[in-house]
Amino acid sequence: MEKPPKIAIHSPLKFRYYMKKKLSMILFCLRKVGVEPTDKIIVACDYGRSWRKALSKEYKADRKEQRDKHTD
Repeated sequence: MEKPPKIAIHSPLKFRYYMKKKLSMILFCLRKVGVEPTDKIIVACDYGRSWRKALSKEYKADRKEQRDKHTD
């Protein structure tokens, strides 16, 4: 399994700013769709390439070809 990507943040203050900005964006979107303060929210984060590609070379193999075909 590959390691998670490293975020290029060089100080704790920049990290705090980055996290606060992302969190406020998530909270804004949740309010916009009608989530109430008493609702429970589950947040899942993923990283890296899909394990499906490692398992099957055909997984999304024709995506680039299909995209190129439709961008004429």
